[in-house]
Amino acid sequence: NDWYRVYKSRHEEIHVIAGQSDDVAVGARAAACAVSSPEHAAMFAKAKLLGVGGCPGFGRDLVDDGDLNATITLPASTGMAIQLLKRFWTDGASLPLQSFTTVVPYPLTSIEGA
Repeated sequence: NDWYRVYKSRHEEIHVIAGQSDDVAVGARAAACAVSSPEHAAMFAKAKLLGVGGCPGFGRDLVDDGDLNATITLPASTGMAIQLLKRFWTDGASLPLQSFTTVVPYPLTSIEGA
């Protein structure tokens, strides 16, 4: 509850709750509403809720059902890793220090004003 004590002392309004994963975002809102005053619980309940993961059977369903405003879909990196290892083993190509996947927001439209 320390975070809530600090929050109350600053009198700031919360507009967005974001989680490192879709289920963390949903849990963060539930926890915030559970420990806060009724006035603050209403504000937390109205805040935009953003997650990361976007799995078709979970995160996207949370968005479609209205439990999340948006999520970021993280593609699996296994295919890229296999291709890099294949090039290393067959061609002797050096492995990059970093590799990136392309993330995609879901839904594709902006949530501004939603």
